[in-house]
Amino acid sequence: MSSSTSSTGPTLSTEHVRALALEVGFAEAGLVALPYPNQVRDADRFEEWVNAGRAATMKYLTRTNEHAELVRARVAAPFPWARSAIVCLANYHSAQPLSTGPAAADKGWIARYAWSSRMDCGVRRPSDYHKVLLKRMKVVETRLRGQFGDFESRAYVDTGPVVERALATAAGLGWTGKNTCLIHPALGSFGFLAVLLTSIPVQNENTRKALPDRCGSCRRCLDACPTNALFATYQMDASHCISYLTIEYRGPISPELMEGMGRQVFGCDIC
Repeated sequence: MSSSTSSTGPTLSTEHVRALALEVGFAEAGLVALPYPNQVRDADRFEEWVNAGRAATMKYLTRTNEHAELVRARVAAPFPWARSAIVCLANYHSAQPLSTGPAAADKGWIARYAWSSRMDCGVRRPSDYHKVLLKRMKVVETRLRGQFGDFESRAYVDTGPVVERALATAAGLGWTGKNTCLIHPALGSFGFLAVLLTSIPVQNENTRKALPDRCGSCRRCLDACPTNALFATYQMDASHCISYLTIEYRGPISPELMEGMGRQVFGCDIC
């Protein structure tokens, strides 16, 4: 497996980075050149969402730079050197019951993404998906350095100033659904996203186009949300989201929201 080298230097191809990602354990991967075609649109939407107060108390989402730019709105704001983004998806779906299924009244529900574990000396122990997937992404990064030599890069799993979902959509991994999550056409929305930003440009002929929105007239996610966090199609208010309320929020929860939360005690995967 080899990368291409143009007259001005090496370039990345989707086929190459996808093969690397699958080798280290990701379920799918894509590549997008930066800036990507819909970057201005996505940045405007993110800014509108933040300015409307939808980020609630998550101040890290509202952080700005010295130019008063939201650092998460555009990759170029914190990383002007970035020429490409490798976006990897890890599937966490399982055959276990769904949170919407029947259960005893005295049972609590932990969102499926928090079920991750690993074998340690024959004993299964809880694991942190951020650390597990970052290690995989670092392997991809190391192998690229072995081929290209030194280059600028940053790897993140939910912790960096990037909107992973927007990059994943631009890389052709799926579309942003009415539940505001990435939906992969085969794997659905039970997926973690990991991003590797690099200063290596992309082969023009090998970048995958964004997939069409296939939600159609379906609104099951909106109708299922018990706290009205999905208050309109493609719109989410974090202050009403059960995942936010049970993980990020540190204040008292209103009785109205508590009633809607039901047995969800850590996170939520209803939508």
